[in-house]
Amino acid sequence: IKSFPYCGHCGAELQYYAQHCGNCLKEEPSWDKIVIIGHYIEPLSVLIHRFKFQNQFWIDRTLARLLYLAVRDAKRTHQLKLPEAIIPVPLYHFRQWRRGYNQADLLSRQLSRWLDIPNLNNIVKRVRHTHTQRGLSAKDRRQNLKNAFCLAVSKNE
Repeated sequence: IKSFPYCGHCGAELQYYAQHCGNCLKEEPSWDKIVIIGHYIEPLSVLIHRFKFQNQFWIDRTLARLLYLAVRDAKRTHQLKLPEAIIPVPLYHFRQWRRGYNQADLLSRQLSRWLDIPNLNNIVKRVRHTHTQRGLSAKDRRQNLKNAFCLAVSKNE
C-alpha cells in the first residue's frame, strides 16, 4: 500500500505534496482535515471487504496500524492536530447483531490505544436502519444518513 500526495481537506490526489488543492483554497469543505490510508484498490480494498463482510475481524490490527501510520504522516505533512476523542460510527442494532461486531469500534479501540486518545464508543447511537452507502452520490449519502444518529444520553443525566 503506497502513500501518495493528497489534499489535507478533501482527499483529492495531488501531483506534489501540498497542504490543499486549488478547490479547497477557493472554498473549504465543512470538515477540518482528512486522513487517507491509500487508494481503494487491491490489496487495501480486499482487506477492507474481508474485514467488513467476511467476518475476518482479526484484520482490525492491520487496518488500524495503516490508519495509525497515515495519521502520523498527516501530522507531519498536513499539520494534523489529534482530536480530543475518537467516536466510532455505530451500526444499527440488527446489522451489528448479524455481523457480530462493529468494525469502526474495533478500529477505534486500537487507534485510541496507540494515539493515547479516549475512545467514546457509547456516546452516539444509531436510531434507524440505513441503506448501504456503496454507489450513492454525496447528496444521496447525506440524505440516507439524515436523522440516523442521536446522542446516547444515560437516564442518570
